Amino acid sequence: MEIGVNYLGSGFGVETVLAEWDNEFKDKGLLSIANAYYSPGADTILAHYTIERLNSIDSVDFRWSIVDIVPSSEHSRQLYWGFSLEGMLLHHYTSPAKRVENGKLVELPPRSDPEMFTFKGPIGKTLVDDMTDELLVYIHQYFPDIPNITFKEVLCIEFNERGAIVKGIKDGQKVEYNIQMWPSE
Repeated sequence: MEIGVNYLGSGFGVETVLAEWDNEFKDKGLLSIANAYYSPGADTILAHYTIERLNSIDSVDFRWSIVDIVPSSEHSRQLYWGFSLEGMLLHHYTSPAKRVENGKLVELPPRSDPEMFTFKGPIGKTLVDDMTDELLVYIHQYFPDIPNITFKEVLCIEFNERGAIVKGIKDGQKVEYNIQMWPSE
């Protein structure tokens, strides 16, 4: 910022300080994007793409899966990093879940409110439950008028599929966008 250039943080995780700098970058006519990884990076782009196309938004629901679709005998590399105890596994099962209900950010017990969800790719129908993810906080921060935002995930190993489901009104009609992607290694 002090040297007058744009910033793109391509890592993942919470870059709280960089997010706080956002207004300072804007005041100087610069762009600052923290966490341009899958989440909140690519997921935020999916949601924002659909949010811009609606007149009003009822809800934004993020659904993730991380599932091993490769037989264990065919694994030629180390499995997904997040499943080490010191990685994300402990975080995924012990951190309070978050969601936005009626415009307010609320905390729930970890892995709350399970539901069946059908992913469009090879995962298909599976059980997902509430998680904590900064993506939800970012969307709530930048779109405070969206009354309901959820983030649910299924955790197994390895294959990653994710999406944003945005419901709202366009030209007086109820509309639902469901955009899913499969990040590739």
